[in-house]
Amino acid sequence: MASVGGGWLWPNITIRSEGMRILLDAAASRAVDTEPLRYLTTERTAVPAEAFEEGVDDFVQGILDRLDRWSLSTTDLRTAWSELAAERQDPECARYRKIEALLGSDVDEADSKRIGQVIEDGRVLGNEAMAEVVAGRPLTAADLREAARASGIDANPGSGAGPADVSPVRFGTEAPWRIGTDAARSFRQREGLGDAPVSDSRLADLYGVGKQALSDAYSREQIAFALRDACPAGDRIVLRSKWRVGRRFDLARLLADRLLVAGNDENLRPATRAHTCRQKMQRAFAAELLCPLAGLQEFMHDDVSEGTAEAAADRYGVSSLAVTQILQNYGLLDWKIQNPELRP
Repeated sequence: MASVGGGWLWPNITIRSEGMRILLDAAASRAVDTEPLRYLTTERTAVPAEAFEEGVDDFVQGILDRLDRWSLSTTDLRTAWSELAAERQDPECARYRKIEALLGSDVDEADSKRIGQVIEDGRVLGNEAMAEVVAGRPLTAADLREAARASGIDANPGSGAGPADVSPVRFGTEAPWRIGTDAARSFRQREGLGDAPVSDSRLADLYGVGKQALSDAYSREQIAFALRDACPAGDRIVLRSKWRVGRRFDLARLLADRLLVAGNDENLRPATRAHTCRQKMQRAFAAELLCPLAGLQEFMHDDVSEGTAEAAADRYGVSSLAVTQILQNYGLLDWKIQNPELRP
């Protein structure tokens, strides 16, 4: 897609991937005397990644068929498309290219040893999990094991809450923030939490870890994660934040991943800063679980001042920034969001 220009007047479209969805941001072009075409559409939308791929396939194949009718079968497009088709049919090559892209490199410009290490780590910890890690931080399985050894906390997920009733199919068709928020509300109802704050003890019990895990603690780790079979009890979790409120959010995200990606039997569950569907879903679940919108609104009584926001943050055990972000996301501050389907 990066090479489709080549002198042709293409629409101004920004394409961003969440992994399972593709976000498309089209902007109308300005009228220019030297250009014969002008694109009029200004729109932001999201489509399942599979639908986007099928659309590109159909579009390119239509162009190739038209070129064939004009006896123009030996074009650069035909060569490039044939090479791509061959790579997509080779699972190992396709995996290599995906990691190459996740590392932010163009074709054949990434460190092949680094890619090989990611592939090998994926065989042990899980391909999807390592893809989430690579999209956020260039960490290896050895890095994660060392972090678990140095900063990890033993956990027994089997003693915590069971999986939530959320179909994985929704991850490709619905906004991840909506999945996370709806799941957190259902989970709160199921666990009898209402709109009340979740104490450290209750949050720890929901995951299956000791309350002391949420105390302020020195941490130098780059991501939060749960590593299966890293301790006799079952998991060893690492929380990235040094502060209690941040550690609560980290643990809530790991809980979300365990509940909502229940069919995933990989050994690693990462919570990173990447903007993938999985990470966005985690963040939305954690925000609603720890600071439910209904309870927040009732507590603040339409007073969105800084002092009231800080009081709400203290009540719910989250950061004041988290409270402000929740209010912004729902248009309760002056800042307005144009399309809630594309919330971060």
